[in-house]
Amino acid sequence: MNTPFNHAMEFLHLTGKNQKVNKTKIVHVQWKPPSNRYKLNTDGSFYGNPGKGGIGGVIRDKDGNWIFEYMGNIYDTTATKAEIMALLKGLDIGLSTGALLHQLGNPLIQHSFREENQVADALAKEGSRMQQANCFVQWTVPPLFVLTKVEADKVGTIFVRLKRTLIDPGNCNNDETYP
Repeated sequence: MNTPFNHAMEFLHLTGKNQKVNKTKIVHVQWKPPSNRYKLNTDGSFYGNPGKGGIGGVIRDKDGNWIFEYMGNIYDTTATKAEIMALLKGLDIGLSTGALLHQLGNPLIQHSFREENQVADALAKEGSRMQQANCFVQWTVPPLFVLTKVEADKVGTIFVRLKRTLIDPGNCNNDETYP
């Protein structure tokens, strides 16, 4: 492809200045409702590694309607442990309330960018701020601090995410570095 970026990469390669360069790609993301199912979004947050953390999650239906939400804090956690604890707590609550029990046939577990998981992200961060150790809270209606995020998801708001990748000038396949 004959673009200014490719010309610059060729110049760097030919002049022997093979330092890696940052390239940014804009990606549009949004929360996507499940088709005829419930969706559990979870997130973990932490401060320090290990350190104090929070977990949060929300279950919504195919129309984006709120089924329930939870948040809590955990101490002496890592990033991975916070993420796993958030998922396990959500599955435990979902199974105990019956909200997910009849729909678990073949569940899909996948990563979501923060921009398409803003409700669970906000819940996890708020959970980490709770003062009482190992405290968990559940709501059947959205709390005020996530209400605008819930509504943005329901109407299909599209958010911009910038993905940065290091490009090696000596690599001819740089255009293929983005997933």
